[in-house]
Amino acid sequence: MMTPRGGLGAAIIDGTVYAVGGETPTGVLGTVEAFDLATGSAWVPVPSMRTPRHGVAVQSVGPSLYAIDGGRQPQAGAPSKVAEVLRP
Repeated sequence: MMTPRGGLGAAIIDGTVYAVGGETPTGVLGTVEAFDLATGSAWVPVPSMRTPRHGVAVQSVGPSLYAIDGGRQPQAGAPSKVAEVLRP
């Protein structure tokens, strides 16, 4: 990945893996990165989530990613109660 992270969510759409959110030692991420399994090329950035979160649940449905809940504070924190639809 372009940005090393823990606590990310991930899902696959049409042979592309999407890494969503997560956290680093310095903060919580809203970034989303994609990796095409067929070509094995490098990770590339795609549009970010509006709300940075770690521990986010991610599910693909058709061409969309659903990013649900997750923490907004590093390490723990209360659930965000935020759901977003991402269309990478």
